[in-house]
Amino acid sequence: KANSKNIKNLLKKIVNVVVIISLISLFFYIFGTILNLIPTTGTFKMTWGDFGKKDYTIGSYFNVHFNVQSINVLGMNLYRNTGIFTEGPMFALNLIIALAIQLFILKEKKWLQTFIIVVTILTTISTAGILGCILCFVIYLVNNENIKKLIKKRINEKKTIVICILIIILIALTTISLLRQKMQTASYSTRLDDYKASILAWKDNIIFGNGIFNEQAIINYMSENRGINTGISNSLATTLAGGGIYLSLIYIYAYCAMIENYKRSKDISILCFFIVMIFLSITTVFQYTIMMINIMAFTIVIYHKNIGKNKKNVILIDFPKFEKWEFKEGINEKTGLEWEEIEAISNGIRKGKISNIGRYLKYFLFPLKVFINRKKYANIIAWQQFYGVLYAFYCRIFHVKKSNNLIVMTFIYKQKNGFLGKLYYKFMKFIVQSKYVDTFICFSKKECKYYANIFKVSQEKFKFCTLGIEKIEIKDKEDRMQEQKTNINRKNNMELKNNNNPKENDKERTIISCGRSNRDYEFLYNVLKETKYKLNIISDECKLKSFENITIYNNVDLQNFLEMLNKSYIVVIPLKNENISAGQLVILQSMQLGKPVICINSNTAEDYIEDGVNGFIIKKDEESLKEIIQKLYNNEELYNEISKNEKETFREKFSQKALAEQVSYIVNKNKRG
Repeated sequence: KANSKNIKNLLKKIVNVVVIISLISLFFYIFGTILNLIPTTGTFKMTWGDFGKKDYTIGSYFNVHFNVQSINVLGMNLYRNTGIFTEGPMFALNLIIALAIQLFILKEKKWLQTFIIVVTILTTISTAGILGCILCFVIYLVNNENIKKLIKKRINEKKTIVICILIIILIALTTISLLRQKMQTASYSTRLDDYKASILAWKDNIIFGNGIFNEQAIINYMSENRGINTGISNSLATTLAGGGIYLSLIYIYAYCAMIENYKRSKDISILCFFIVMIFLSITTVFQYTIMMINIMAFTIVIYHKNIGKNKKNVILIDFPKFEKWEFKEGINEKTGLEWEEIEAISNGIRKGKISNIGRYLKYFLFPLKVFINRKKYANIIAWQQFYGVLYAFYCRIFHVKKSNNLIVMTFIYKQKNGFLGKLYYKFMKFIVQSKYVDTFICFSKKECKYYANIFKVSQEKFKFCTLGIEKIEIKDKEDRMQEQKTNINRKNNMELKNNNNPKENDKERTIISCGRSNRDYEFLYNVLKETKYKLNIISDECKLKSFENITIYNNVDLQNFLEMLNKSYIVVIPLKNENISAGQLVILQSMQLGKPVICINSNTAEDYIEDGVNGFIIKKDEESLKEIIQKLYNNEELYNEISKNEKETFREKFSQKALAEQVSYIVNKNKRG
């Protein structure tokens, strides 16, 4: 804010200086040059440009105003108001810049200052200056909100329509008349020749140009008809000829920065100023002046100052966006930042090698896209861990400057065997030990210490949060059929396609087991095979065959799964590795519906389940599992107590709002922007 204020104060001073010069020049131009009431106080020999090629002296008024150029207007030979400058167009250039700054940057309604500048522009008798003045006011009038409102309010009045039409005709006729007169002068053909000569000179050295003050390189290609008039009249082609692509890129970058400043601020005035600057660059030579260099510098400084302010805060997700997502709303509120989701759906049904290849490609390509656009983001939350992990991988292998606060959620590392297992460990260690990930979020406390030991990093890099999920909505059959007819896709944490529908009228007390990660379905299958208990296993990772009392569902959509879960009696989660966090989503879904959960072989479930109060945690033991199942089937009072406690626990601890609060606390420690 301080820098912006300083820049504005400097621009105000520039405008004030131009106004003072304008007042002095108008005074001496009217009372001295035109009316001859004030005599000149001295003379100067003119050595600038073509004037230096012949003996040429000019009249001076106290060395603050000079009679330099004369021009034929309607048969009269009139001096131009050149002020302290060597020619009228150069004075007009500075006046137009001051006018544009006043109208479009400072936006101050100092009409007396504006009037003084406009009158001074007219006295320069510069076609480019007058056209520039018209351009400024046309743009200003078109974009002035008060004028827009007035026209809109009175658009149906004949008087208003007539006035608008007359103004448009007047501006058009004036512009056409000025252009026609200009095209009939030697000045017009000279300007065209300047462009031609500059482009030809540029071809001699396209990359680095011929030297920024080497005008002779351009003069060599000028038409012989110009005689001694070898002055150059535009900035664009001259910059190419003098500095080539190398120098021109700086100017292009400044203009692009101006456009970006407009796009970010949505301030149409910046675009208006840009249009005026392009006009001046086409019609006037001033690319190496202090004024131009300062404007470029201010533009680039503002652009880079605003990069951090205008960076986005994004959540990388692998599921379709919610219309209203409680987690995003919560994190917006708690961090004070605006977040948006970037989706790349990869968490679908895994039908085989081809679908897995597609999933892995997305894991690598989507983070690469984020990496390429990394400077656009201040804070990144990777809801899908591999999106964040691989983004950090790209940052490290390319050794780029760290530019984001990166949080990787749902971090899970499963050790693998053999050569590929060792390679995978080194890959993950390479990323975990890098500076590019600020925090890994685990959904169990013990995992934080476990991963810190495995990857030999500080435990501070891993933070525990309890998982939170959205409220479950169970839709009846008619609603789902209607959704299918209208092709509305359900948006949730899993995108599953329906191939096997459960029995609609199944009222048996069924045990259900579901999920992909870290599951030991073989153990559960062998324990309950040939028992009186009916078991449904829902997982596209389970390769077992259905049995008399066991049904395997490989392809079930989310709504059917939730219906099956709601109709079930008990939920069993058999885990392979007790140290790997898994099953929390199913635990919370079951809790929300009041379905008692038995979690097998888990050191991580205790963050969600209080054994014997709102669920059960047991070792991987056949007798222990059968004992708990039998208790729940035979003791209705125990079943109801567990169910009641589950629902209360969920409401208090495991909503997405609660998760957002925990993640926001972590974000706020290192947040950018």
